[in-house]
Amino acid sequence: MPRLRHATTLIVLSLIVSTTASAAFQDTFGGARSLAIGGAAVATADDLDSLVVNPAGLINLRHGDHRQLVSATYGGLFLGLDDGNRLSQSYVGYATASGDKTALGVAWKRFAAGALYSEDRVSVGVARKVRFAQPEEETEERLALGVKIDLLDWNAAPTVGASGNIVEDLSGSARLDLTIGAIFRLSVSEGVVVPLGVALHHLNTPNVASSESQVAEDVPTQVVFGVGVMGSKANWTFDIRMAQRDVDVRTGIEWIVKPDAIYLRGGFRLEGLALGTNFTVGAGYHLTPSTRLDYAYWLPVGSVLETLGGHRFSVQYHF
Repeated sequence: MPRLRHATTLIVLSLIVSTTASAAFQDTFGGARSLAIGGAAVATADDLDSLVVNPAGLINLRHGDHRQLVSATYGGLFLGLDDGNRLSQSYVGYATASGDKTALGVAWKRFAAGALYSEDRVSVGVARKVRFAQPEEETEERLALGVKIDLLDWNAAPTVGASGNIVEDLSGSARLDLTIGAIFRLSVSEGVVVPLGVALHHLNTPNVASSESQVAEDVPTQVVFGVGVMGSKANWTFDIRMAQRDVDVRTGIEWIVKPDAIYLRGGFRLEGLALGTNFTVGAGYHLTPSTRLDYAYWLPVGSVLETLGGHRFSVQYHF
């Protein structure tokens, strides 16, 4: 992680990415829907969250006859901290399906710790579908492959000494980052699909240290495996994430109260298998057949004290 002298920022950044993370830009939470199911979406992503968790999921963004999607997310993090800093995440993007076999997406994601520190990520992804059955068959096994390139940049406020002079002013250095992913969807019975997913984040382990730094700060490669069960009344998903010696487990359920109308969600995340527990809940509501609103509430237990957790709101529109 870029070296900062702001103690609050150091604490916040280490908690937002992982309790044992060694570099920035490791947050893999996107919109409110994926957060509400514990962040377990590598196998089931079907919207712009795909550009965060698994680019292969872009292939599933079609909604009826609609082939384009715009989405926006805002979240407040670690609410209730008494240091006066406001922590937030913003995420906006656009995706389109080109025919039945290709999808493209672009997005911008920002994390900000008040005026002390910020991370910006611009993503461009593409997904391609491979069929294993004839289109006229009722059941179909299919493989989707995806690739994403991110432009990473960060910025830190200068450190001011007791006399008011600037003693340190670090500047970020823009870096390219590579992620690949795959999703295999297997129809096991009428109305039930079992997707299997894998995503490899930070394949090129970009060095995000300050341009003035003599010490590299490489973002470690993350490998995430996921599985899900998607039915007419509920969807269940499970992810396991591995980065260096860290292992995170994430799982969640989405209850379909009324198809294309009302959804209830809940999830659980275990960081480092024992270092921190997070509970998540949320809901989704179709304001119109093409417009969905999502909300998620996230509460860390044990790893962060004296916080009210975090909220996240998303809106997406298919056209």
